[in-house]
Amino acid sequence: MSKLLTDAELELMQLLWRHGPLTARQALEHLPDDRAYTTVATILRILVEKGFASSAPQGRAHVFQPTLGRSEYQMRKVRHVVDD
Repeated sequence: MSKLLTDAELELMQLLWRHGPLTARQALEHLPDDRAYTTVATILRILVEKGFASSAPQGRAHVFQPTLGRSEYQMRKVRHVVDD
């Protein structure tokens, strides 16, 4: 699992932590800007590849949910800063 998230990845993780499992389309509806669906879907897939989220098929969509809690990530971020 990668140590830290990019700003875009963190923004989507915050949505997952706040709202629970979401599809890419549902996540897109919660974002304040006009990001493309493909961008959101790609970032969610990256979160799965990095081990921060999991996905399960639901009909034609995939539902994404966090595999790492917010507090766990915050501790990881603090450790990263201290180690540097």
